[in-house]
Amino acid sequence: MGCLLQNHEIMKALFAALLVLPLVGCASDPIEDRGERDDADLLAEQADAKADGFSACGDACGAALCGVEWEPGNSSGAAACQSENSDAATRLAFEMTGTDSARIDTRTIPSTPVMRLDRVYMYGCDIWNFGTRSGFELLFRDITKGAFLVNDVYDKGLAITLYTKSFTGAGEYTAELGVAMSSVRTVIGAESVSGNRYYTPNGCTLKVQENSGQEGGFSGSFDCPNVPSQEGNGAIRFTGTFLIPATAVDQTMIVAKPVL
Repeated sequence: MGCLLQNHEIMKALFAALLVLPLVGCASDPIEDRGERDDADLLAEQADAKADGFSACGDACGAALCGVEWEPGNSSGAAACQSENSDAATRLAFEMTGTDSARIDTRTIPSTPVMRLDRVYMYGCDIWNFGTRSGFELLFRDITKGAFLVNDVYDKGLAITLYTKSFTGAGEYTAELGVAMSSVRTVIGAESVSGNRYYTPNGCTLKVQENSGQEGGFSGSFDCPNVPSQEGNGAIRFTGTFLIPATAVDQTMIVAKPVL
């Protein structure tokens, strides 16, 4: 999982296990050759990533200023100190049209970080390090009520995963996309009820470039022109842009949903 330094990943795995064992189950729609992480896994990793203790940059700077820099063509990035913590500049903007529709721009969401699973948005970029290659994932999740316990009740809205499995820095990639419009379980142990789901294994174009701003990291765009419904009753087009600062590469923003 998203490992840049082996020791750091060991600590992340131990932390996640301590927090969520035996509370976490696996998501139902895996991407590529690994299961998608549960919401509680993401919460555990984010809590650890910006903790006061371990920094992947060693003694050079604390975790808040430790980011990722990626030499083009490399199969993994390297930890490097940044001048400031730019996590709040993380941006994901997308539009979905077709059988279902949605439009999100995280710049309109107040950046109020929280460590909880109720009434939150999750979004950002995760790097999956498989040793000889790295996967690049953009994600968005709308959670009204999250679940720590296996088979517990939950209420989730739109969930999106855009993924390419052989990332080497700036460039153009073929990517896969998974979209779930909603997922709800109202009784402990009962079957969940899902809204429409869409999936394509290779129907997206993902363009990634080095961000020229002082935040560093990546920016880019994606276009998925025809993503069929898994229920066989329609299709969507999914397009958008993103900005992932260096300090937010391999991080998930967890922010409070505004009270309407």
